[in-house]
Amino acid sequence: MSKQYELEEDSLISSHNAAQIVDYVSLYFQNHFAEDIDMAALAQRLGFSSPYLAKIFNKYKGCTPIKYLTDLRIHHAKQLLLNTTLPIREIGEKVGYADQFHFSKAFRKAAGVSPSNFRSQTEEPG
Repeated sequence: MSKQYELEEDSLISSHNAAQIVDYVSLYFQNHFAEDIDMAALAQRLGFSSPYLAKIFNKYKGCTPIKYLTDLRIHHAKQLLLNTTLPIREIGEKVGYADQFHFSKAFRKAAGVSPSNFRSQTEEPG
């Protein structure tokens, strides 16, 4: 049975261990960004509550785990939009969005333009 650390128990984990946990989560995201990631299950697997994991992640990365994961997915989507002719729906699936609408909405929020506009704006004139 793993112990669940809560926000008020900061002294139970050293900053060195917290940094290692954040590095582990970051690496996990980098290796699994295309999958459906359950943040609560990930936090539980590490022995922490979701709010505590979010707190230490934000302390070391300057953003929430969800924002980090979204940025990672959008970065990979941009690379696919620039370097492939894959349909936008397929690109969304390859970076972890099962639903094209949700992918387009997340992409527009992060990049300021839709995926199709991003692709057309970066195409070289023929």
